[in-house]
Amino acid sequence: RAMLLEHYQRYYRPNNMALIVVGDAPADRVRAAAEQYLAEFAAAPVPAMPPAPEPVGRGVRVVLRGPGLADRSVLRRGARTVGAGHPDAPAMEVLGELLSNRLTDELRMRLGLVYSVGAFNVALSDTGYFVIRTECDTAHLDAIVDTVEAQLERLYEEPVPDEELRETKALLKGQFALTTQSNAALAWLLAGYSVWCRAGACVPDYNESIERVTAGDIRRIMERYFAPENSYLGVYRPALTLREGAIGVAAGVALMLGLALWQREGLG
Repeated sequence: RAMLLEHYQRYYRPNNMALIVVGDAPADRVRAAAEQYLAEFAAAPVPAMPPAPEPVGRGVRVVLRGPGLADRSVLRRGARTVGAGHPDAPAMEVLGELLSNRLTDELRMRLGLVYSVGAFNVALSDTGYFVIRTECDTAHLDAIVDTVEAQLERLYEEPVPDEELRETKALLKGQFALTTQSNAALAWLLAGYSVWCRAGACVPDYNESIERVTAGDIRRIMERYFAPENSYLGVYRPALTLREGAIGVAAGVALMLGLALWQREGLG
């Protein structure tokens, strides 16, 4: 608790925060309310944020084993990438949508190996990571990993067709429009921008930034960020499932009952 309190006291200061208001609220009333409720919230020096950890310089593969309700494995495959304000961030968004669609077509629609699969860039203020994620029956895990790697290799070797790129951009712009229909959604969007946009800068034009992405950008970010030494693979495999545990318990109970009956017969 003491560490958490110290963190809030250090960074959550009015000179390090943004107040986002979206809706039919007069600016003078907003200012008056802020002054009324935050008057005693004093500004203070804010320490510099610690730098993002340096890349390890090699590929990382992690396999964990543990209990699970069913014999299903969890897969995460990706690479270290860029933060929200980086010029390559829009291309990462297009790559995520493009790869999600290709993997869904291949793994779900054609092969029937997964219920869902997705790819996206997690963009923080200073760095980011790209992730391909899915869950599957453990028996299908190797085939799914092979398919994911084949789709990544395809992006290295083949330029994205113009029509597929246009459809991907249209999907992203449509999704963006649907997720900004309410005041609350707009407030969340602007709050995110306030974290990484320069003070006084205009809010980025999402549609314009997506529209500028080219097939050459996709190939370039694949070569730059998805090199083996910058990539990772994470797998969680069940070591013991609920079914296996139940069978083990049942076998143990049966053994104990058998021993009890044998002892009774022996005593008799």
